[in-house]
Amino acid sequence: MKNPTLDIVRDKFAEPPDQIQSRIPRVAIVGTGFVGSTTADALLMSGLTAEIILTDRDPRRAAGHVHDLRDAEVFSHNTRIFAGEFADCCPADITIITTGVSRQACARGSTACMKAPRF
Repeated sequence: MKNPTLDIVRDKFAEPPDQIQSRIPRVAIVGTGFVGSTTADALLMSGLTAEIILTDRDPRRAAGHVHDLRDAEVFSHNTRIFAGEFADCCPADITIITTGVSRQACARGSTACMKAPRF
């Protein structure tokens, strides 16, 4: 299955084949659910970025995904990956927001959940 986020990044930063392809210095991913962790994995394997920062409301979850992705670093390009805080998104060249509606708010019957599209 193709990753549309990765295609957008690749198209935006692709250089002509006769030039040396540069890498995106720093990408921050906010939200480490299924979409965020898959995006981080795709970026890690593609080698498009030099550094990936994962941030989440739950820092333990972000750190867990970082540990998993560090195991995959052996099979990928030279990319640094680490868990950070929301403030670490400021110096990032690209910030990818993959957060969704809070499941806790939905359980309480929040009006935000009622407005959110359901598929």
